[in-house]
Amino acid sequence: MKKIVLALFAFLFLSPLVHAQEAFVINDFNTDITINQNAKITVVETIATTFSEDRHGIYRDIRSDGLKINVLSVTDKKGYPRN
Repeated sequence: MKKIVLALFAFLFLSPLVHAQEAFVINDFNTDITINQNAKITVVETIATTFSEDRHGIYRDIRSDGLKINVLSVTDKKGYPRN
């Protein structure tokens, strides 16, 4: 009985770790933060990735804690606009 419980535990809780691999690797992540005189903050992030399968890109979630965020632009490595 203990073997069945251990096997079930391993299957349920350890198998998602094996399958949780992303289809990309982040090679470089740079952030430039500027605090402006008007107390606004400008943040420029540059994220270099390598994809192991065809994808349209990555999603970037930004935690704001109630602050107002305006995304001015998103571009690819050639500077072309992306949504």
